[in-house]
Amino acid sequence: MRRPLAALAALILLTGCARLGGEEFQASHSGAVLLGPTVGQTFRPATSAVRGLDVLTVTYGEDLDPDGRLRVTLFDGQRGKRLATATVSGERIDDNEWVPLRFDPPVPSPEIAEFTVAWDGDTPLGLRANVPPRGFDRREQDPNNPYPGGQLRRNGSAAYGDLAFRVLGTGGTGEAITQLTGMFGSAGNRLVHDELPFAVAWLALLTGALALAIMGFRSHSSRQ
Repeated sequence: MRRPLAALAALILLTGCARLGGEEFQASHSGAVLLGPTVGQTFRPATSAVRGLDVLTVTYGEDLDPDGRLRVTLFDGQRGKRLATATVSGERIDDNEWVPLRFDPPVPSPEIAEFTVAWDGDTPLGLRANVPPRGFDRREQDPNNPYPGGQLRRNGSAAYGDLAFRVLGTGGTGEAITQLTGMFGSAGNRLVHDELPFAVAWLALLTGALALAIMGFRSHSSRQ
């Protein structure tokens, strides 16, 4: 019984560390945003420091300008203070590929962070994003927003949707546990709010499974 419990604990910790190591905050995408004057995204960091971002690029079927530079700038979303900048050359960017941009050293996380993305090449470049279709009405349609902790920004103003992006933290077991707690809390709140009958049934089944596991562990211990 101890081995399955240890495996389950390891799986949970690895899940948290995977998120800290770069799991998408916003992985889904329904379109692309052409990089223009100002394209950005706000988010709430789940770790004590941010060491990098990944963005999902679109080249629109053209050979990208190898001399162009993709630049990401990280800000304190509340104070507007610039925290860090990272760049990558066009020769390292491919179509529909995650592009890593790293900050050296890592940046202490503000409560709300914002990053902007700019491209100075001679060919068009865009970023994958989860954006609502034309004529979208929030009162009548599901916004399909799996990451409600931030939003897309265009030309300095908030816009519906999110960029497809990943945030990398500094990692560590403590931060993994903190983030897992937040994940479970967020999921629980959404279930209770949107799917109360399912949440009640799920909690009942989970409680029963835990009770059976404890009974089996005690029985195994008593026999030894």
